[in-house]
Amino acid sequence: GTTGRNLRLGMPRGDNRDILVRGNYVAGGAVTLLMNGWAQAEVVDNEFIGAGTIVDLTARGGSIVAHAWHGNTYVRDPGARAWRYEGAAYDLATWQKITGLGNTGATGTTPMTPRVFVRPNKYEPGRATIIVYNWGRQPTVSADVSSAIRAGTRYELRNVQALFGPPVLSGTYGGGAIDIPMAGVDPPRPVGRTGPTPALARTGPVFDVFILNRTK
Repeated sequence: GTTGRNLRLGMPRGDNRDILVRGNYVAGGAVTLLMNGWAQAEVVDNEFIGAGTIVDLTARGGSIVAHAWHGNTYVRDPGARAWRYEGAAYDLATWQKITGLGNTGATGTTPMTPRVFVRPNKYEPGRATIIVYNWGRQPTVSADVSSAIRAGTRYELRNVQALFGPPVLSGTYGGGAIDIPMAGVDPPRPVGRTGPTPALARTGPVFDVFILNRTK
C-alpha cells in the first residue's frame, strides 16, 4: 500500500533481542522500514524504495551500538527528511552522522525496468509464487520460470487476488521466460466487513503477485 507501514520489525517496549535483515526488496508505504527497539541488529544488502519515510528507527535503551547497517540502497532523494531516528526526521547524511549507521549505503534512482522474483515452492514441485514490480507499467513482463517447471509441462498462472478465477496465462512451457499480462484483476471484496466498503483499486499494472501451477 501507500499509506501504511511496509516492513515493521519489532514492537515498542518489546523484548527485541537480535535480528538479521538481509537481501530484502521493500517498496512503498508511508514508512518503508520501521524498526523498533532492537538490542542488536544487522541490516545489510537491502533495497528500500518509497516516496515517504524510508527508515524510522528507535533505539532500545537509547543505544544502537550493537547495530550494523551496510550495503543498503535507498531509492529516495537523499536531501529529503525521510530518515527518522528517535522521532526526529533527517536527511540521509545527517541521519548517518547522528546514528553512525549506513555509511556504506547508497541512493538509487527511481526504477523503470521490472523487478521479478520467482520463488519455487519447496514442498510442492511444479508450483511457484511470482512477484512482479512493473515500474514502467509495461503491458507484459517476462519471468524465467525454469526453476519451477520443466519444458514441456502444462501450466496455469493465476493472480493471487483471483485464485478461483480463470488463469491469466496458460499453455505448455517451452523453456525460458513466459510473458505475464499485467493488466491486473478486480480485487475481492472484504469478507465480514461492516459499514461502507472503500473503493477497491487494481494493483496492476504496477504490482501483482501470481501463483504458477503445473497441470496434468
